Amino acid sequence: MDRSLFVKEVITQVKVINRTINDDDLLQFVVEDVVDRVSLYLRYDEEDEFDARLVRVVAKVASSIFKEASNNVDSSEVDMSIKSMSDNGQSITFGDATRNYLASVEDGELFSCFTKLLQPYRRIRGISQKG
Repeated sequence: MDRSLFVKEVITQVKVINRTINDDDLLQFVVEDVVDRVSLYLRYDEEDEFDARLVRVVAKVASSIFKEASNNVDSSEVDMSIKSMSDNGQSITFGDATRNYLASVEDGELFSCFTKLLQPYRRIRGISQKG
């Protein structure tokens, strides 16, 4: 299944899991971000096809991330606004906690208990010497 169809199927399944979703833009952002993270975790290339059996697993991950995201998003907030900044320590805190969370969380925490389900689908990347 190609990426765009996979994303659509995941969105459909997330709406089955969580029937209270009313922010389609946030759902689209979360699902695309989770699909990107899953494809990186599984070591997929951009043109690789997704296994249809992963739709529900990724939908469960995306649903839990959506719940986290919907609690932290204020729809009137400017995208990626800077909340605080320090000069000498060079630290920046973004006002959008969801995007900050999704950018900084590690795979084990993002996928929680789903890493064991995803593990069999990970690809091995070999290194070959040309010569």
